[in-house]
Amino acid sequence: HAFEERGLDASVLSSTKLVFVEGDAAEHDLAIDKKLYDTLRKNVTVIIHNAWRLDLNSPLKTFTPNIAGTRNLIDLALASPHVANLRFAFISSIGSAQGWTDLTKEVPEEIITDSRLAVLRGYGESKYVAERVSNTIFFVVVFSK
Repeated sequence: HAFEERGLDASVLSSTKLVFVEGDAAEHDLAIDKKLYDTLRKNVTVIIHNAWRLDLNSPLKTFTPNIAGTRNLIDLALASPHVANLRFAFISSIGSAQGWTDLTKEVPEEIITDSRLAVLRGYGESKYVAERVSNTIFFVVVFSK
């Protein structure tokens, strides 16, 4: 119903390629059955990481499970036989640049490398850390081959 309300093709929801898996990204094996994990590893070609705890008042250390989840999903991607063509999309937020003060310019649509812009709140800091982890690992492992 939600797909149809938004003008999206609801038939994709009955595709055999769409499988709902409940797990815990903070766990090394995503807290799923080993056989299912291996099936994912062998078949996945796109990972969209869009899950994050939204809490603007907690310090960085409380987001450790979220950062670990990012790393675990990256490890899954890197173990894939499709790693050279696999797409890993980490959905960040403006929170990673919450210290942006130059109101004459828009915040760029790219990874911000100035860590000073992410300070003040754990949420933005954690998003910044995950951006750097995912960008660095994929660049070094995939693109340096």
